[in-house]
Amino acid sequence: MTAPALVPLASRSAQLMESSEFVHHILVDLVIKAGIVVAALVALALGMRTIWRRSARRRP
Repeated sequence: MTAPALVPLASRSAQLMESSEFVHHILVDLVIKAGIVVAALVALALGMRTIWRRSARRRP
């Protein structure tokens, strides 16, 4: 059994930088998708409210 090779500090910091950039990318992607969902829900709510009000006026 061999001992694990020591990774140089520069390489380790480069790996950490890549992983933190990846996490940042994932978080930004999540925020963008959440914003799209919220905007769609607001549009749906406004549309439902408009339909509800217009259909209520037509009834005698």
